[in-house]
Amino acid sequence: MNSEKTCGCHFSRRSRNTIGQGLCQALSANMTCQVSNKRLFAPLAILALLIFLQLFHSCYSDLSYIRSAIHEGQVWRMLTGQWVHSNGYHLLGSAVLMLLLNSFDESHLMHRLPALMLLSCMISVGIYIFYPGLEHYLGLSGVLHGYALILLCENLSTSFKLVCIGIFVLIAKLWAEQLGVYPHQSTALD
Repeated sequence: MNSEKTCGCHFSRRSRNTIGQGLCQALSANMTCQVSNKRLFAPLAILALLIFLQLFHSCYSDLSYIRSAIHEGQVWRMLTGQWVHSNGYHLLGSAVLMLLLNSFDESHLMHRLPALMLLSCMISVGIYIFYPGLEHYLGLSGVLHGYALILLCENLSTSFKLVCIGIFVLIAKLWAEQLGVYPHQSTALD
């Protein structure tokens, strides 16, 4: 029996008709929708957590990175400081950037969660060791900058010029923030 592949489904030449093709396209759309749902699960779960933490303002003071509190033994702040935000606009910026980066990530954010959690810890330890003047830090932007850098480095062989431009823009943004040219007051609060 001679068959032909159309829309990802196999039909014989005799039985192929518009109803079969319509069903095949509907099934293909449903499979695409399921993939999209899997792709969005991790960022939406993270976003739900961030919104939950934002709604409970006591979490903000209990979870943000505060150097003096860490010195007093509240070491969990090294893990949680990235997950609370100063206000809704700060949270919205992190949410938009996270969803944008996830749309460029072929392996999906869900597979990167362990690496991003490790990155979150490394950022807190880095701030603690290398930036002793910073008393208070909060927000997911540091982790998202790291996530962007990971995505750029993974695509280095695909589009070298575009990746170099992306890395340059990322470094320039961070450098401008450090110099005060582009103040990012919502994450580093002294």
